Amino acid sequence: MITRIQYCSLILSFSSEIDPDKKQNIFNRAANSLAFFGDPEIGAVTVDETTTILSNYPREKIAHKDGSWLFLHGTGGLDSNGELLNANRLLPEYLDKGPTALDRFEPPFVAIAATDGGASAHSDFVGLGHLFSFQGSDCAVVSTSASAIARTFDRPLNHFGLFQQMTIGHLLDNTTLFEDVTMVPAGTSARLKNGTVSFEQSHEHDAGSQYAGIADGAAAIRTSVERCITSMPDAAIELSGGLDSRIALSAIPEQLRAGRHAITIGYPDSPDIASAKKLAEVCGLSHEIIDLSQFNDESIEKVWERSRRVAYRDDFSTNAYDRLTIDCVDDFLLETSRIGGVNGEFARGFYYAAMPIEKPVTQESISRLLSWRLTTNDAAPETLFRQEQRSAFQSQLGELVADLLSANDEPLGSALDRFYLNQRMRRWAGSAITRAMADRTIFTPFFHSDFVKWASVVSATSKRDSVALSKVLQDLDEHLSNIPLDSGLLPAAIANGGLAMKLAGFQQKARKLKTKLLQRFGGSRKLSLGGKNFQQKLSAKDSIDRLNWSAIGDIGFFDQKMIEQLRSYEINGSRTTIGYLLPLSFLTEYLREPDNKARVTRLAPGEN
Repeated sequence: MITRIQYCSLILSFSSEIDPDKKQNIFNRAANSLAFFGDPEIGAVTVDETTTILSNYPREKIAHKDGSWLFLHGTGGLDSNGELLNANRLLPEYLDKGPTALDRFEPPFVAIAATDGGASAHSDFVGLGHLFSFQGSDCAVVSTSASAIARTFDRPLNHFGLFQQMTIGHLLDNTTLFEDVTMVPAGTSARLKNGTVSFEQSHEHDAGSQYAGIADGAAAIRTSVERCITSMPDAAIELSGGLDSRIALSAIPEQLRAGRHAITIGYPDSPDIASAKKLAEVCGLSHEIIDLSQFNDESIEKVWERSRRVAYRDDFSTNAYDRLTIDCVDDFLLETSRIGGVNGEFARGFYYAAMPIEKPVTQESISRLLSWRLTTNDAAPETLFRQEQRSAFQSQLGELVADLLSANDEPLGSALDRFYLNQRMRRWAGSAITRAMADRTIFTPFFHSDFVKWASVVSATSKRDSVALSKVLQDLDEHLSNIPLDSGLLPAAIANGGLAMKLAGFQQKARKLKTKLLQRFGGSRKLSLGGKNFQQKLSAKDSIDRLNWSAIGDIGFFDQKMIEQLRSYEINGSRTTIGYLLPLSFLTEYLREPDNKARVTRLAPGEN
């Protein structure tokens, strides 16, 4: 039994002509697909004679009124008054206004509704809350899990999706790991009725030049953080030695900082911990340090079970190594609501390094992005894939990235920012956020609309090297801007520039370039925090023997010689081999589980 389950809902809509036995079989498959996420008790709501919603959500996330239902996947969405999404409060407004009732809420959220007009599912404007769909000949489905859809309808693995995942660390656009299963676009409503699914753009943010000033950026993040605290006064703050979490801290009014719970994860002797300690001392925070060395002595068995849990919770769509540390932290903080700094890099030019950001998008810049930024740390060895498929998919990946970057007529810097938000953040960060927000309230102020609008229109040259965000920090709290970051750089100096700062910045860039060169040409791969311990355990013989090598080989995508070398320990498994093959091994087991687990209960009014 997986103790931290993947919460999931699934809408099934059948045509009136479908064979009754086929309909019942699909229903049973769908219920069991949810049950294997950890809870065999599945609730079912009959929308009409053709449509049913299945869910393993806790009853407090489900509301009912006058024959209509609303399911909320998490409670991270905040409105302008600091009100959190709540199913019972939102349902009457939804019945009155329809999906526009959700427009006032910030990411992340997923809402699923059943009314007399049918069933529909909605995500936030960034798409952090993940939804997936499949259209069959006589049935349609939308779910928060792509793998649940794939298991229900026996969809084969999508080899190009696997290649994306194992080359850049996440999927792109609306691709999934399964043939014909697609991600619902960001800010889109999916409607199901009579066996078909249709889509309608329901929320799209527009940037405006009025957000371009530094003071506007400071006001945007200050307002968002204050809304978080209004909705949950005791919310903790994730505190590192970096710039983004410091900006989130600086946006908290000084009188509300003392005694606030702050959380830092890492190793006691790291610069990150030292910097966070200094900030906590200055602000009077109640500082909790989660020392990752305490997990070093965990048995291979326990690390293996963590890997299984991570694979299921992330819908089998991430590198297991990258999520294991979060699973360890959840031993202590699973239900602790906290304010995070994720997406601050949207205003720092995540992909800008060595790029001509003021020039148009060109094939040269696309090739440079692929070879130096997207693949240097996350790509599995080329020898892992069958040569003929690898060559075709490399070309296909280049074309897809070119299409995504060239979609608008804009300078490269703007295109890179859009790519970062809509691809890396939506797909990679969104995968973790979709799962985590079912356990706790997720506060993501750097994804809120005003900050996204501001960061979208600030010039790329201002964002480069964190200059704009350092100025935002100065505006929010001059004192905190004069405390060194974990890198040793002073935010105030970054903001003000000068020869000394340029020299320090050049030295830091040189260090990063050296790292990239090692990754690019030396095969070195940066491990996530705590990753060394996990790599040692998961590349050990006892772990390697547990992988479902036969099923992995049967996929027909991998080079059989290398698979055999990994299986027989002739070559060592690494983050970019075992890290990807682990969730794939668990996925093959999930797809083949027998349909004998689910216990379906028809939900009735008054049970929520």
